[in-house]
Amino acid sequence: MTQYRLAALEWWEVLDDPTCPECGQERPDRTVRRVRHRRGDIVEVTGSEEARLLAAGALTSLDDDTSAEEPSGSPQTPPADPTVVQPEAPAASAPDKPKHTATRAAWAEYALSRGLDPADVEDMTRAELIEAVG
Repeated sequence: MTQYRLAALEWWEVLDDPTCPECGQERPDRTVRRVRHRRGDIVEVTGSEEARLLAAGALTSLDDDTSAEEPSGSPQTPPADPTVVQPEAPAASAPDKPKHTATRAAWAEYALSRGLDPADVEDMTRAELIEAVG
């Protein structure tokens, strides 16, 4: 068996085939056991299944160091165009927008992170905060 790193999102390996090896018909008395493998898992594959997964780009060689970082089939990021202005990313410490049912304190923190004046935020009710930044 040859070992590969799984590049696909997932692969269900069939461990027990319910078909009869002699006649090829399904046998109702046998259950199918399967194992779920996820991207990045090391899997051992042989035969037609190996050929099928390799042709689909679902497997990468273990010798390829970049396969763990970026599996094949993932879109490559094009180089940035210096003439295009990229929007600013939100600050890492900025809180996510709270749920509509969140507390006033959560909405106040979110309003402050969005640039509202602290004095105004202190005087606003929860409903007013939601209307201002929600």
